Amino acid sequence: MQSQVPGSTGPRWTDSALEALRAVGDPRADELVRCLGVDFSRQLHNLFDLFRARGANGAAVPASLAPQMRCFLEETAALPAWADGAQIELGQRVFSRFGPQIVLALTCAALPECYAAARGAQILNLSPRLRRYTHRRVLETAQLVLDVMAPGGLGPQGCGIRTVQKVRLLHAVYRPYLACQPEYHPSLGLPINQEDMLGTLMAFSVVVMDSLGRMGVELSRQEEEAYLHTWLVVGYLLGIDERMFPWDPQEARQLADVIRQRHHGPSGAGRALARALVQMLEQAVPGTPLDGFVCVLIRHLAGDRVADLLNLARPDWTRALLWPLRLTNAMVDTVCDTLPPLSWATELFGRKVLEGVYVSEQGSEPVRFHIPPELARQWSVCAPSSTTQAMATESQA
Repeated sequence: MQSQVPGSTGPRWTDSALEALRAVGDPRADELVRCLGVDFSRQLHNLFDLFRARGANGAAVPASLAPQMRCFLEETAALPAWADGAQIELGQRVFSRFGPQIVLALTCAALPECYAAARGAQILNLSPRLRRYTHRRVLETAQLVLDVMAPGGLGPQGCGIRTVQKVRLLHAVYRPYLACQPEYHPSLGLPINQEDMLGTLMAFSVVVMDSLGRMGVELSRQEEEAYLHTWLVVGYLLGIDERMFPWDPQEARQLADVIRQRHHGPSGAGRALARALVQMLEQAVPGTPLDGFVCVLIRHLAGDRVADLLNLARPDWTRALLWPLRLTNAMVDTVCDTLPPLSWATELFGRKVLEGVYVSEQGSEPVRFHIPPELARQWSVCAPSSTTQAMATESQA
């Protein structure tokens, strides 16, 4: 079991404590935005040159940036004192081994869990850009996951920390922007607040791990602890208050349950986000034997309650479809004897999703999406040619 932060008395996930977090964003990044004022957009534009080049975490910060921005980048690049290199390495090995299934767990369980949280879904739906470009939003999230979870992604030669810093700064820009939208109401909480970020962290860690189990991938306790530990390090880098972290998988599942009880409920925003997600995934893998499997997977991985809250279809064939899939897998089980039948099918579908989104573009805003070559080879994902790969301009707040 991992130790708590020195001097911490442990998290207390009461309604009052979690509700208080809804008024708190990321004080460090939010103060930088306020401090730079109108100059922040220019600084962020210059900073994107570094992000576009996929600069290594250990690369020098450009001298052209304002001193406040340079200070922020240098200070927020440090891993927490409690970060364990061996744990991070093991967590990243889990991701390398089961990447395609983890992609499915993220898209068919973690994101639906987030959309089922009514207040958080309404915040996401405030921005016209976020509503329209589901493809871009999902790929930007996937890129963060790939960059931090790739082997060495949080080390000096990786680019995970730089990607986290980009997301953290964009969050700081979006908070006041979303709060100024006509549909925003203070009862929703501050946009991208501490509780919503904490809930997303649980979705990307323990919800993913539990979904792997439903796909036939069983992680050892040591692997679960390492995977959670890696995501807690990422959460710290994103500006989430470490005093509220769960320090072992059991605590993390308890926290995830508390957040579900507090926030899961029906909302038009959640249903709209879920429809767009299903449509994007179905378009990413057209004309395959697994057509129509997205809603099946969401019900199987996220559960009927989440799927019902998101108003996803519940036809009679939903559960029945899993049986011929298992039978199909059983026929190839002698070839793929390292994976259980259902895991083999989800690994195949996950690879097809990765290939589909890897080469796609979204309207007039093509999306930058990069899979490290070693992971693409390991997962047998066919990379696009240089003429078809999506190379995008960075998003604007």
